[in-house]
Amino acid sequence: MKITKFFKEIINSLIFIKIVILVPKVCAIFIVEFLNKKISFLLEKNFFKIIISSLIFMNPIAILPRVWTIFKVPNVTGISLTMWYIFAAIQAAVTLEGIRVKSVAMFWSMFISLIQSMTIITVVLYRT
Repeated sequence: MKITKFFKEIINSLIFIKIVILVPKVCAIFIVEFLNKKISFLLEKNFFKIIISSLIFMNPIAILPRVWTIFKVPNVTGISLTMWYIFAAIQAAVTLEGIRVKSVAMFWSMFISLIQSMTIITVVLYRT
């Protein structure tokens, strides 16, 4: 009797976990599909592609002053390595996504940003 109750509780908790995982995923897929259908006419225009490809390079441009500063400052305390590890992980993932979707701009932008983040991490680790 107790064993049956134990297995029922396990099955019920697994069903709950599946619901918690699947519902947001299905909702996200629905939202993306809905938005794609509504604005795909805009997303496929060459002007939009040029604008997005240009804006993608704002990431390495925004990081560049930090890279420059890291070499100039005498003290690197207060620079959060955790933040830069997270940035590097995101940039590595988006670099791979750029390869997957064959987006040259996405690949180069995130690859340059990844090199910048790794430079910051290396300098901070070396100087502390």
